[in-house]
Amino acid sequence: MAVNMVVAEPVYINMGFEQTEQEGRPPPFNPEVVGETPQYVIESVAPPPFRPKSLKKKCKNYTVTAVIILLVLLSCAGILLAYYLLSPCGGHAVWCGDGSCVKQEEWCDGTVQCLNGKDEASCVRLSGTGFLLQVFSRRGQAWRSVCGDDWNDDYGRQVCEHIGYSRETYVSSGQTPLGSSGSQGFMRLSSNANPDASLLANFLYSDTCPSGKTVTLRCIACGSKPASGERIVGGQQPSPGEWPWQVVLRERSKFTKCGGSIIAPYWILTSAQCAQRTPDPLLWEVYVDIHAELLLFFVPAEKVTRIITFPEYDNKTHNNDIALMKLQKPLQMSGSSRPICLPNLDMDFTPPQPSWIVGFGRTSEGGDTSSVLKEAQVSLISTAECNGTNMYDGQITHSMICAGQPNGGVDRCEGDEGGPLMTEKDSVWWIMGDISWGEGCGRVNKPGVYGNVTYFLDWIYVQMKLHRDD
Repeated sequence: MAVNMVVAEPVYINMGFEQTEQEGRPPPFNPEVVGETPQYVIESVAPPPFRPKSLKKKCKNYTVTAVIILLVLLSCAGILLAYYLLSPCGGHAVWCGDGSCVKQEEWCDGTVQCLNGKDEASCVRLSGTGFLLQVFSRRGQAWRSVCGDDWNDDYGRQVCEHIGYSRETYVSSGQTPLGSSGSQGFMRLSSNANPDASLLANFLYSDTCPSGKTVTLRCIACGSKPASGERIVGGQQPSPGEWPWQVVLRERSKFTKCGGSIIAPYWILTSAQCAQRTPDPLLWEVYVDIHAELLLFFVPAEKVTRIITFPEYDNKTHNNDIALMKLQKPLQMSGSSRPICLPNLDMDFTPPQPSWIVGFGRTSEGGDTSSVLKEAQVSLISTAECNGTNMYDGQITHSMICAGQPNGGVDRCEGDEGGPLMTEKDSVWWIMGDISWGEGCGRVNKPGVYGNVTYFLDWIYVQMKLHRDD
């Protein structure tokens, strides 16, 4: 990790975390970046002198114009026809991705229609720093808060399991006053709701919420740190246990390392470029609570049973750079090993909110890797700014976010890949990205680039569910 304490405070526009609602299905967790509004300059030009044309020329011009318009209309009709004929679902249903189609009104109806269950897989979510529970409603095709009437922990455990967590990590349910969350209606438990029945079949739309409270949900105790010890002079080396979710990934019998983050007792989040170095899970070792490289020779390693790399990862551009590793046995959560929170939807990260990176990577471009864990504070940078011609000139995609200092000096470096980009919000620590790539280390106008965890949130939870019983 390259550190040369140059302080700057760029403005961060939270484009990497914006959500858009898609008609006909629950909105995916990958946000869309909206470009800047184009500016048009209209110049005043004197009209040409009038010269009368012959009737023959006028008719010829009208004929040409009519032919052009007809060709444009035929092209549009052809495109629409091709869409309806070539689209897997003919434009009237939702593609399951497994060869089957489901009507829009059957998405999130409590009954599995897709062969792979995709139509019922992402119909509940947590929102904001308060962990507000929301369920996708077929009425109006919108996300709605859940009314607290008749709610209990049995339903909370069921929801957490549906999201992707296990019932064993469940913490608690809470209730919060309505505020503005109920302006568009609610989802309520039906009169015959049963925590052992299909989750979505338990919910009905309601215009009212008699209790005046909506449900909040903590599926896992995450994002908390032990009391910090004294920082080592210089602020670049954290005290032991300072980042309890940071892990070291090492290829067995090799000295090459990557970083990773605990997100659940069985699960480590890292980068795809790291996971692809050795796709065989048996050749990986995971070390927890490591703040000095020397400890790798004395601390027992955790074994990996499965590696899941995002299928569309591009090893040339590092687009979609994220992966998961499943451990052979669950980690025992303690003061020195705790999960960091995955970001909820509708998170609001704005400057001067500090962000942090940690790792054992090179301390300078072309230098040696660090023998101790290093930390550095960086600032998030908007996608628009990072895509500017003086930075990465359009290379930053929706699956990436940028952080660093435009003036250089503080940055990730080779060997830090896979480690967390994290921030604290409302006394909870959240992972926003995984360390991915950058041009050099600490160069001016070349900040670090990170996998956008919010973009991949849906995929992460689906993998945790699919491989829960492996």
